[in-house]
Amino acid sequence: MHRVTLFLFLMLLGLSLSAQTAGKHAANGFSLATQGKYAEAVEEYDKAIRINRHNARFHYYRGICLFELGEYGESVKSYSYAILIETGNHLYYWNRGKSYAAMDFHEDAIDDFTDAIRLKDDTGEYFYYRGISKAALGDHVWAIEDFDKAIERENRVGDYYRSRGECLVALGKVNQACQDFQLAADRSAFNANYFLKKHCQGNPKK
Repeated sequence: MHRVTLFLFLMLLGLSLSAQTAGKHAANGFSLATQGKYAEAVEEYDKAIRINRHNARFHYYRGICLFELGEYGESVKSYSYAILIETGNHLYYWNRGKSYAAMDFHEDAIDDFTDAIRLKDDTGEYFYYRGISKAALGDHVWAIEDFDKAIERENRVGDYYRSRGECLVALGKVNQACQDFQLAADRSAFNANYFLKKHCQGNPKK
C-alpha cells in the first residue's frame, strides 16, 4: 500500500511539473507575440503542446501567431485542434473563419462565422466579417443584412457603414450608399473619403 501511495504521489508530482513547464513555454510564447516576434512565439507554443497537447489555448494562440505570419493554412490547423478540444469557444471559430477568408475560402469562412455568432450573437464584428465573405461571393443583399446587424450592435464602427455602402453601390443604390459613406467618414473609417469622392463627389445626398 505504501509503494502504491508513493507511486501515485510521484506520478501526480510529475504531472504538476509538466503542467508548470508547459505553462512556462506558453507564457513565453505570449510575451514574444506581444512583441511581434511571432515565429519565436510559435516555437514556444510548439514546446508547450509537446508537453500538453490537450490544452486548447495553446493551439489557439499558436494559430494567432501563424495568422500574423501569413501562414493561414497552418493557422487553420491550429484552430481546428483547439475546436476539437473545446467546441464551445466562439473565438476559435471566428479566428479560423478569418484564416479561411484570408485564403478566399469564403464558404468555409461563413460557416465558421455562423458558428461564432451561434455561440455569441452580441458581437458586431462577427456579423461584419460574415458580411464581408458574403460580399466576396457576390451575395450583396445578404451581406447588407449582416452589416445591418453589425451596426445594430456596434453603431460607432465606421467600417460597417463603409462596407454596407460598397454593397449598396454594387446594387445600384448610390444615394443610400453615399449616406453610409458619410457616416463612415464621420467615424474616420479607412477609405471612406475615397468612396465619397468616387461615388458622391464629396456631397452625399441626405
